[in-house]
Parts: sequence; structure tokens; C-alpha cells
Amino acid sequence: MMGYEVLGFEYGTFHSYLCNGLEKDFNEHFNQNGFIPSLEDASRYCDYSNDDNLGTEPVLWLPWAIFEYIK
Repeated sequence: MMGYEVLGFEYGTFHSYLCNGLEKDFNEHFNQNGFIPSLEDASRYCDYSNDDNLGTEPVLWLPWAIFEYIK
């Protein structure tokens, strides 16, 4: 497992936190792979992203685990 990513989900498509300018809020908390290191941190960022007053796209922001598969 490489870490977690915060993605907004809407009708089978995804929205990146990058398109909503949230990298300035999250960037100091990435691991060596460029992902959020723990589910707890990712869940906290999702709660932040889902705040109606923040101005992000009005989608459901969820934590997604990112895995690297090696054949």
C-alpha cells in the first residue's frame, strides 16, 4: 500500500483535491510516495473537504487506498 488519496465521487467519476486547490492545505502531510500516510489523516481531510463553507465541488469526498501491484 502506497497511502491514501482524497477524491470526490460523483455519478461514476472522480474529482481531485488538486482541482479544488486543497494541495495548499494538505501538502505538508504527504508520505514519501506523495500520498496521505494514514486512514485517520485521510478521513480528517475528507471531513474538511466535505465542509459546505469551504467551497469545494459539492460531491462526496472519500479516502481511497492506493496500492502498487507488482507482477
